[in-house]
Amino acid sequence: MAPPNIPADFDFLDPDVNLAGLPVEELAQLRKAEPIHWVDIPNGAGGFEDHGYWIVTKHADVKEVSRRSDVFSSWLNGAIPTWPPEMKREQVELQRSVMLNMDAPHHTRLRKIISRGFTPRAIGRLEAELAQRAQNIAKAAAAEGSGDFVEQVSCELPLQAIAGLLGVPQEDRDKLFRWSNEMTGGEDPEYADIDPAQSSMELIMYAMAMAEERGKNP
Repeated sequence: MAPPNIPADFDFLDPDVNLAGLPVEELAQLRKAEPIHWVDIPNGAGGFEDHGYWIVTKHADVKEVSRRSDVFSSWLNGAIPTWPPEMKREQVELQRSVMLNMDAPHHTRLRKIISRGFTPRAIGRLEAELAQRAQNIAKAAAAEGSGDFVEQVSCELPLQAIAGLLGVPQEDRDKLFRWSNEMTGGEDPEYADIDPAQSSMELIMYAMAMAEERGKNP
């Protein structure tokens, strides 16, 4: 089979590449001819010193990678394959405190704890409450007449639900929204001047303070 007609330095994660649409054709070529493909990027970019990253395109291979944290570590460099070019190594390592960037057995232990709140029975107990919250959100947005649909409607129910599950006061849910956007929105011009590591630290400190308060007042 002929090799894929893709330049070695074609960066699948380049925002400019994705601006015109997802590289569906290139990914299809890889699945057929080179399902595991190396992408060259400048050494040291985004806090890494490995000259690039691997693209894994077959479902079976993706499953294998996901299951083998002993070989394919999320902790070492984080689960995100590339960071902004100016990001320093120490900033990358700070991301290890995020569950997404942990490996077994630590990740497994935390996942077991968290999953208790997401069993069918636990979620079923929230159904009536969330239905009422959804109605309240829709009525409030309709009463406003106009506004930002994302802020007023689409993000409100998940935020209220997550705050309720975590025991975060509803008046603090905007903090969760801001921190999560700042931590993950590095390529969004709105958050370009914000240090995601600082937002991550603020979230961690908030959680630690909440845990301390829970310990004093269970």
